[in-house]
Amino acid sequence: TDIILTSLEDKYNRITEDVIALRGVPALVGTVSNEETDKLSRMLIDRAGAREITAEELFRMPEVDFDKLIEDIEKEQGSVRYVLKLRSTDAGIAGYEEKVIKLARLPWVVTYSPIIGRGTDIKILEGLGYGLFVIGTAHHEDSRIDRQLAGRTGREGLPGDVQFYFSPEDGFLTSKEKEEARAIIEEYSQDAREEQIKILVAK
Repeated sequence: TDIILTSLEDKYNRITEDVIALRGVPALVGTVSNEETDKLSRMLIDRAGAREITAEELFRMPEVDFDKLIEDIEKEQGSVRYVLKLRSTDAGIAGYEEKVIKLARLPWVVTYSPIIGRGTDIKILEGLGYGLFVIGTAHHEDSRIDRQLAGRTGREGLPGDVQFYFSPEDGFLTSKEKEEARAIIEEYSQDAREEQIKILVAK
């Protein structure tokens, strides 16, 4: 079931609050653009005092520094502290994928990426007792991409969760569908609203 918000700004605020509430659970946030990745990453940094790590930084980081970073994250006992930010243009930076996979599986790491495939090889560390928590910031015009994102949740037989968010300002909607979505939010109760939005998204 989607979490339905009335505007993009409300949606981004709710996503950030929900990511902070995850605390140590590794999370993959599938965004719809580099701009959205940048915005959500900045919001988490501002509100949770998180450190941002980019693909370019990983590419240039000496192995000894990377090993120290891993060690620091594994010792982390606080709230969300590390934001791994990937952009679609990062695909051209060779040699950082292995580091991404090692980081993205750790507790206290939240990965923001419009590159859905980046979740494929994320295998959660043994002993955590939970899988990867996946967030979809919006649905895609191609529902296959939504299914791919949802499929990133469970790894190595561990349970995982996925949550999609929706607002009538989402970019995949046509102008007519945005009007329909606003009318649904205004006219229907919460339970009926969720069902109507599900029908609208499936069109």
